[in-house]
Amino acid sequence: MFIRALQESDNSIFQGRLLHVMPAIPRRSNNEENNVSKDQGTKTLKQRREEERKAAEASGDTRAWNSLFMRPDTIVENVARKYGVSKSDLLDREADDLAVRIALGETQVISETKNAFKKAGVNVEALEELAKGKVDGIKRSNHVILAKNLPYGATENELANMFGKFGSLDKIILPSTKTLALVVFLEAAEAKAAFRGLAYKRYK
Repeated sequence: MFIRALQESDNSIFQGRLLHVMPAIPRRSNNEENNVSKDQGTKTLKQRREEERKAAEASGDTRAWNSLFMRPDTIVENVARKYGVSKSDLLDREADDLAVRIALGETQVISETKNAFKKAGVNVEALEELAKGKVDGIKRSNHVILAKNLPYGATENELANMFGKFGSLDKIILPSTKTLALVVFLEAAEAKAAFRGLAYKRYK
C-alpha cells in the first residue's frame, strides 16, 4: 500500500507544484551520525543530494532512472508559451485554475514529446518499460544516448557541440518541447566515451 502511494504521488502536481516523493530513511545511531558528519561536514546540501541521487541510480531505483523525467521549469516554460502568458502569471498562486492548467499542460508536453519521438522512429513504449524497471526482452542500444533534464533553451547545435567532441554523430532528435533528446552516434565506442564524459554534467 505504501509503495503504491509513493509511486502514484511521485512527480504529481499539487497546487501548481511538482511533487517529488521519496521513502523515508531510518535515523542513524549517534556513532553513525558522528562518522558521517566528519565526511559530510564540508559538503553543501546540494552536493549531498546529488550523491544520494547517484547512489539511488546505482542501486537500481527505477524512479531515479525514469527515462521520461522532465525538468519542472522546462514544463512550465512550455505551458506558458502554449497559453501565451509569462511564467510568473502562470505560477500565480492566486489563480483559481493554476493546478489544472499546469497539470493539463504537463500532460500535453509529455504527449507532444512522445509523438515527436514516435515520428522519428523511436520505440517510446520500450523507454517507458525501462523506466518501470521492466527490462526483460528489451535490448539497450549502444549507439544512442538519452539526454534528459534539458532546459527549454536547449538547441540542436549546442547538443551537437557537446557530444560531437567524442565522435561522429548520426543524428540528434530534439522535440520542440525541448524536454529531452536522443543523441545517436555512428560508433558504439564513441557513444560510450560520451556517456562517461558527460554523465551528471550540467548543460551549461
